[in-house]
Amino acid sequence: MHNRGCRRGILVFIIMGFFFLGLDICFFFEDNGSEPVSQSQPLLSYQLEKVNDIHFSFEKTPIKIDYPVYINTNRFFIPLMNVVDQLHGTWTTSGNLINLELGNQKTELDIKNNTFNCKNKITKLKKKVFNSGGTTYVSLFDFIRMLNLKTAWDSTNNTIYLFRNREAVQPESPVKNPMKPALIRLEDFIAGYRYSTDENLEKMRAVVDFLYNKGIPFSVAWIPRYVDPPRGLDVDVSKQNTFFNADFVYTLDYITEKNGTIGLHGYTHQYGNTRSGSGAEFPGSANFTVPDNAHYVEERLESAIDSAHRLDIPYAFFEAPHYIIKYEYLKMVEKRFDTIYQGNAKNVKKVKNGNHTTWYIGAYLEFIPTEEETDITHLVSRIDNLEDGVLASFFFHASFEFDDIHVTKDSTGYPCYTYSSESPLHQILRTFDEKGFTFVSLEDVKK
Repeated sequence: MHNRGCRRGILVFIIMGFFFLGLDICFFFEDNGSEPVSQSQPLLSYQLEKVNDIHFSFEKTPIKIDYPVYINTNRFFIPLMNVVDQLHGTWTTSGNLINLELGNQKTELDIKNNTFNCKNKITKLKKKVFNSGGTTYVSLFDFIRMLNLKTAWDSTNNTIYLFRNREAVQPESPVKNPMKPALIRLEDFIAGYRYSTDENLEKMRAVVDFLYNKGIPFSVAWIPRYVDPPRGLDVDVSKQNTFFNADFVYTLDYITEKNGTIGLHGYTHQYGNTRSGSGAEFPGSANFTVPDNAHYVEERLESAIDSAHRLDIPYAFFEAPHYIIKYEYLKMVEKRFDTIYQGNAKNVKKVKNGNHTTWYIGAYLEFIPTEEETDITHLVSRIDNLEDGVLASFFFHASFEFDDIHVTKDSTGYPCYTYSSESPLHQILRTFDEKGFTFVSLEDVKK
């Protein structure tokens, strides 16, 4: 009895400590076989923070949310039923199920299995549902998916505009030619430089929509941390909660939702006083001064992986910045990744490292000659002269498209864009199509 009393006293002391520290006590739904139950799980302040200066609007009408909005590693969490009420939707509960209806969109949320069912298609939620203050919370990204909404982000006013999605998307199903596979990789996606505004993130999502609608599998080389020493910039979206960073993470989630495959393009893609995206990060070239030791390389690799884990971003490959990395350090990469983009090899190569198998994939066609040059003649010429049996793999900076994408808003504020059919990417994809190539996924080329 004495030991049990001590344990009870310690538990009470810990719980009181959470309240004195100002932490949020939230509850995650679990199942006991019939009715949902709640299990207390404290969320530390660095894990879940209240957001006091965020605003939402639906179809031009401001939404008054009666409960706190939270942010966790740059994903917003909103009180589900309260927001549905504000949108003039309906909801009902039955055990572990919450049935939602907004206009003609009906969704069944299963809090036990962390899924939602819409039109008989069951989809896994990105983040787990939780209960706080007696109300159910879901991530904004999951909310958008469940009710088929569209967003517009305004970092200047910390406002997210929600709209019913007016775009009926039915991805094409290209006729596949297994003898002429092709790969596309969108290069240097980062929370800075050319992707440092809400409008350009919207344009990035437009490029993603274009590829998705064409039924084209694609990869995105993501640089987890943006560093620009001359300008005093250091942006780590896995550690710094901001409205813009949340827009960036939303875009990462959007990429995976649209069948994109994300890979780690180094950690910062720079070292010393160079800017992310332009400098090298690993030893292997006399043109760049980078520490040449295993501890440094391991630290960078683990930091990149840790960023992806913090953000719950699935990653499928690694790519050394500029492909620069010594062979001895590349063996360290092999132990951590199943797929490595490296160089301009003509074909896929399979390598054993102990019990681990790694696939090397090149980009033989390379890309447009320089970051500032959008003349596609060079790439088209290489496609025309590609040898039979060579993997038609290339990489492309999505920002090349931005001058050909014009984002506007209609009279209701709904975000629209026009996308020129003569943009570099449109022209490139037409060339691949004319030559009979079929775009495939990274997993397809490993089969």
